[in-house]
Amino acid sequence: MEPVRLDVVAKLKEREEERRLGVLAGALSAAREAAEALAQAEAQARREHDPKGTAAQLLLEDAAQARSVVVRERAREAAAKSASVAQDARAAWNEARRSAEVVRRLAEVRRDELVAAREKKEQRALDELTLLRFSRSAG
Repeated sequence: MEPVRLDVVAKLKEREEERRLGVLAGALSAAREAAEALAQAEAQARREHDPKGTAAQLLLEDAAQARSVVVRERAREAAAKSASVAQDARAAWNEARRSAEVVRRLAEVRRDELVAAREKKEQRALDELTLLRFSRSAG
């Protein structure tokens, strides 16, 4: 494979793509954890409490129920924020991937051009040698 100057740029772009992919993986993991926390908070908020018991127990259960609703709302906000971060990370990774692919393609085109130019130069040299041999044998 013919080395070209764009190979260095391609390698840098590939590293950036890998870094962005790592960020995306972390964001997706955080989004998944936030979604799980939201599911747990919603389950806790839906849980019914026992109407039997003393007034103090009922007040305590009502306070716990109100707290679980607040926790659910915070979990919902965190899940939405995590999903947004994951979406942004995916967009950044896609952009880095496209950028790296463009540079890889440019490097390949440049490599093909160099190979074609070298082959053309070799063909000219061979043609000149053939012409010299022909002129010596004819003369």
